[in-house]
Amino acid sequence: MPEAGGNDVYSMDSSVYTPIEGEGRSGRFDASRGKPEIQAQLKSGAPWVTLTQLDTYLNTTATDAQRTHGGEAFTVKLHSKAMVYGIRIIAVRRAVTILPKTSHRAPI
Repeated sequence: MPEAGGNDVYSMDSSVYTPIEGEGRSGRFDASRGKPEIQAQLKSGAPWVTLTQLDTYLNTTATDAQRTHGGEAFTVKLHSKAMVYGIRIIAVRRAVTILPKTSHRAPI
């Protein structure tokens, strides 16, 4: 695993998102205004670009989790391989007390 802050890029052809539950956190989104988007940063400091949407994500709303319990895996396959520095998910959180957009650069 690379160290945080490195300049390495990685090849990816798919992405899997698994919501994390517990300790007041919810990894579920409100998809009523659009499915979560997978974005990539192609190199350090570059602008984020949308690669695709998580089309398999459930039709959740701010008040209806569509029977999600956490731990479900939502997979998306890209049309072609991408060389990326980082990836993030952009979506509307279900909790109203959290800012409407969220992102996180996860180590690859």
